[in-house]
Amino acid sequence: MNYDIPQDAETYVHRIGRTGRAGREGEAILFVSHRERRMLNNIERVTRQKIEPLVLPTAKIINEKRIDTFKKKITETINNQDLSIFEKLVTEFQEANEEISHLKVAAALAHIAQGNEPLLLSEKEPSFGRDQKPGEEKIVPVEANSLKDHPK
Repeated sequence: MNYDIPQDAETYVHRIGRTGRAGREGEAILFVSHRERRMLNNIERVTRQKIEPLVLPTAKIINEKRIDTFKKKITETINNQDLSIFEKLVTEFQEANEEISHLKVAAALAHIAQGNEPLLLSEKEPSFGRDQKPGEEKIVPVEANSLKDHPK
C-alpha cells in the first residue's frame, strides 16, 4: 500500500516489484491526489500499464456490509456456541429487572460486544469549506496580538 506516489517511475517499479516476490502474486494500492495525477501518468507511460482506479465504497455501502456481518455473527454464535451460562445470566437479570425489555437487554449486550468501535460510519459528506478542495490544508485565520503591549 503506497500512501504517497514516488517522485520517479523507477522508484515505483522497484517498490511494486517487492509486492510479488519469489514468484508470488500480489496487488499494490496507490493513493493519488489530484495534484499527483501527472506523476501517475508518467508511471503508466514508463511501465506501459494502465493503473485502474478503485471506486471507494460509500459510508452507506460500508454500513450495510457491517450490519450484514453483525447479523451473521449473531446467527453463527447462536448456532455454534454453548450459550447456557449467558442465558442463565440474562434470565437472572430479567427477573431482577422486569421493567427492562428483552430487546433492550439484547441491544445493551450488542453494544458491549461492539466495544468502543462504532458499528456504523457517519453518512454525512465531509465538508471542506467554501473555497477549500479535498486534500488541501485548511487555513484558519488567527487574531494578531497588539504590538503596543509588546516589550521593545
